[in-house]
Amino acid sequence: MADGLSVASSVIALVAFAFKSSNILYTTIRDFQSQDKNARALKNELADLKGVLQALAETVGNNGDVNFDALKLPLLRCGKTCEEYGNLIVRCTKHSNPSRPSFRDWISQQYLKGDIVDFREMLAGYKSTINIALANANIHLVKSITPDALEEYKDMIRDTRNDLGEHMRRVEERVRDLAAPESASTI
Repeated sequence: MADGLSVASSVIALVAFAFKSSNILYTTIRDFQSQDKNARALKNELADLKGVLQALAETVGNNGDVNFDALKLPLLRCGKTCEEYGNLIVRCTKHSNPSRPSFRDWISQQYLKGDIVDFREMLAGYKSTINIALANANIHLVKSITPDALEEYKDMIRDTRNDLGEHMRRVEERVRDLAAPESASTI
């Protein structure tokens, strides 16, 4: 089993990667200065995600004895997802010029067969997962917790579980839709 310091340092590296990727994506989207509600919602979700990642970095840095090992994969996927979506935007806007970025080229693009709303919801899932881990760490770090705080924690877990379940259902639907044409063409 890895010692606490090496686990914490690898988690810190993944937090830094996810933060950097989300920050680059946030800046890219902000630079479009779009008034589209979905683009604004994505920008706001990225801003919230950056805040959660900053809080996680502080908590991990200040509490090397708390095990955040379970966040390694979500942090890696969060960082890769932001990086991949940023690359998609760059590819879709290659015909833009500095005075007029081609917003329409990327707003309608799909990522993993989902639209910008699906992508924002995926980021919200990562953010919620990280928030739950932070709340769990805080519960273990404080000497006592109020019943109200415990209920809020339970609500956060329940809401996240429902949101992730709904997101998973839509992903499974898209997978079925992708597989359907293949099976129809082989008949």
